[in-house]
Amino acid sequence: MEEILRSQWNYMLCRKDGELVFSVICGSVAIYEINIFLNKQETENYHEKGEEYLNELADRIRNNPGLYKDRHIDLENEHLN
Repeated sequence: MEEILRSQWNYMLCRKDGELVFSVICGSVAIYEINIFLNKQETENYHEKGEEYLNELADRIRNNPGLYKDRHIDLENEHLN
């Protein structure tokens, strides 16, 4: 997995087999990550708006992590090294 961009204590964007993996740090008392593959629209938005879009997406995920739980991938079990 190739790291493309990191915003400390916010998110990390990586590439795995041509797909973009977005990991967002969530929580307050207990910290956890939501990891998703960016879909086509999210990828296009990232290419158009760059980090500004990733900050917006990270905020949306952090404020409503339940909306993304079906897309969450377990990176440890995916063996994305």
